[in-house]
Amino acid sequence: MLALATAAACGDGSDATGLRGGKSAVAGAVTLAKTGEGVPDAVVAILADGHVVDTRATDTEGEFAFPSVPAGRYALRLTGLELTGLSPRHVSFEPYEQVVDVAGEPVEVYFSGVGLIPPRISGYVLCNGQAVPDAAIRVVGGDVDQTVRTNAQGKYGATDLGAGFYTAILESAPGTCDFGLRYEVVHARAGQFVDVDFTASN
Repeated sequence: MLALATAAACGDGSDATGLRGGKSAVAGAVTLAKTGEGVPDAVVAILADGHVVDTRATDTEGEFAFPSVPAGRYALRLTGLELTGLSPRHVSFEPYEQVVDVAGEPVEVYFSGVGLIPPRISGYVLCNGQAVPDAAIRVVGGDVDQTVRTNAQGKYGATDLGAGFYTAILESAPGTCDFGLRYEVVHARAGQFVDVDFTASN
């Protein structure tokens, strides 16, 4: 959500963008959409022509303010989410950048985070159609490198993933079937459950 207020020209002063007016405040908040709760310690940067002019950290209520910004066109960019304790696997801020025109009146900018359901990769390991317990499946991608094992029903599941590409590798499978080198590359999107099964027969 973005609210802008621009002032009518006063005098002859104008900047390179053609906007007129003196300095004014640019303020707003970073919140979670579901609860309305403010997000403290996020960093909001203000940019002009792609260059960072200033930064502010949000307070305990998730609010920030640039009290005296000269007239012009700026981008407000949300950064520093790693400082908030929020995981990008679980919360998404879209858009994370907003363009504002400053022209003598206060400007308000709001960033709202939406909760995400992390993707999951799961499946079965089967030998001659029968479950293979205690098989080891390694899931690798991005900053994830985890190994999970099948249960008594031959099922496994890799959770707490971020959206992206992953390789599921069958590293070991007890029993008589020879699975050989088995792997599959998948694209996991937020909220998606991806099935990867490994089957063999002898």
